[in-house]
Amino acid sequence: WKNSCTQLPQYGNFASTPGCMEEVFTKDFAFGLSRDPSKNGENVQLQPMGLDKFSAFIEQVQVKYEATHHHCTNTIITFNGNDEASAKTYATNYHLKQEKHGGGRFNYYGVYEDELSRTNDGWRIKSRKQYPLFSEGTIAPNE
Repeated sequence: WKNSCTQLPQYGNFASTPGCMEEVFTKDFAFGLSRDPSKNGENVQLQPMGLDKFSAFIEQVQVKYEATHHHCTNTIITFNGNDEASAKTYATNYHLKQEKHGGGRFNYYGVYEDELSRTNDGWRIKSRKQYPLFSEGTIAPNE
């Protein structure tokens, strides 16, 4: 269980580092993103993406910002057997937009609902539902 507890916060470290996502996510990763504030992820639909497509998505988002800073906190992990677990993590993500994308800040306060799987390489996130509780500022265009 110890390894799974250290794996979840790594997303904050790797979110801004291209090529490191395989340290956190499975190759067949599924992702669901909502921009509508919510109290739970019931209405967030998971889409099979795979690690390559998800990494490309994150990279095309990150390029619009001068800097980002991701805080992942208050994680609750529920083990569903020896090799499966569920986790809920609160995220506070700060974004400083490039001037050509409107400048200023966009701050995201939301939730990650993850399903985790123990692989040969250790615990990895196999799916994530992401939804905001609220945000400040305007998101970069075409994100």
